[in-house]
Amino acid sequence: MFQLTNLFSFQGTDTVVGTIGFCLEMLAISPEAQKKVFEEDKIVQENLKGREMTYDDLHQYQYLEKVINETHRLFPVAPLVSRKLSEDTYFGK
Repeated sequence: MFQLTNLFSFQGTDTVVGTIGFCLEMLAISPEAQKKVFEEDKIVQENLKGREMTYDDLHQYQYLEKVINETHRLFPVAPLVSRKLSEDTYFGK
């Protein structure tokens, strides 16, 4: 049981680390996007007025969320989706 728990734990962190890595890579090759993320962070930090950030404050990072979503689109965590049709499907007619 301990090994299975470790396996799930490592797989969960592996997908997060992979996404963060790809996100940082995308920002590194796009200075314009990187600049927008930094500018957005300055605004968010000013809005905090010196207090600790909470979970509710994360919605202020709208551009960063778009960067993360685009990273997920380009580098999906689970790129394979297996589905089985129960009947034939025809398109275009």
